[in-house]
Amino acid sequence: MNSDIGYLLKPLEQFFGQFSKIRKIPIGNINESFLVTLQTKEEPIVIQRIKPGIFNLSALEANLKRFDVLRRQSEALREITPFYYKLKGNFIFKFRGNAFKAAPAIKAAKTVQATSNQEMVFLAAKTLSIFHKEMTKVSPRGFKVVLRNFFNPKLRLLQLKKAYQNPLQSRKELFLEKISPDLDCLLSYFKTFIENYPDGLRFFCCHNDTKLENFLITRKMAYLIDLDCLQPNTLLLDIGDFLRTASFDKKEDQPYAEPINLNIKAVIEGLKGFGYRNFIPQTLIQVAPALVSFILAVRFATDFLSNDVYFKVKHPLHNLERAETQLKRAKILLKIKNLFKL
Repeated sequence: MNSDIGYLLKPLEQFFGQFSKIRKIPIGNINESFLVTLQTKEEPIVIQRIKPGIFNLSALEANLKRFDVLRRQSEALREITPFYYKLKGNFIFKFRGNAFKAAPAIKAAKTVQATSNQEMVFLAAKTLSIFHKEMTKVSPRGFKVVLRNFFNPKLRLLQLKKAYQNPLQSRKELFLEKISPDLDCLLSYFKTFIENYPDGLRFFCCHNDTKLENFLITRKMAYLIDLDCLQPNTLLLDIGDFLRTASFDKKEDQPYAEPINLNIKAVIEGLKGFGYRNFIPQTLIQVAPALVSFILAVRFATDFLSNDVYFKVKHPLHNLERAETQLKRAKILLKIKNLFKL
């Protein structure tokens, strides 16, 4: 058994019993996920370890319970979101400083970070529109804040400024060379929006992590998964995050990619089931993918300057490369913003 998953073995046996196979699922930049085959269940389950110190676990537990009530009341939500296992009345189970949650694996479903398959992005878009249609019927007051200031552009820029003050000299030089020019250019473009955010935008309970890989997709259906970031927000992050990832057929860690126009058309078609323009001005919808890429670049750059304390990295320059890629994509997405009309 691999030593890097040793912390999972005892809690897995305690809460679920004997297992025959564990496979790490290579998705996500923060939490770790595993596909587990149990001896007591015919179908495998997915167990996720929640990274310590990132999420407010009591707020997350409260939100999952609140969402579970809504899910039981709404046939539409039941169809597009898988349930989580409850253990001793809670969705989050803890063991020696680690926190986990688990859900059944969906047969014949797969998740992708990027694709050129228009049917897959259409199904994901349709699911997202259903999710938003249902959640905009509900007051966000019943949900707690799991990640404070998660999509706060002003705060993210302040965090970057603070990280820049005390980095390793070599990292500071790389930041100035690779990141700073494009960052400053895009900041001038988004300056007015950032200064005024969230003026005029209504808050709902949003998913807040709607990148394409958070959809499990079968031949006929897409399921929205990973509700860790469920909390009040505007719809801007959800729509921007989904559009920016569904528009490319290259993974985000790949340094360069061109948008796939057929993907974008399929996404727009899938999203038509919900009237987004009733909640977000069309001009903001069109720049949302670029804006989310820009904010993500700021977060990656901040983590790079902070010596990689937040996101999982595969090598020392990983966060730098991620930031550089997101800035390139933001510039591309601005050039084609007229395609994102809902």
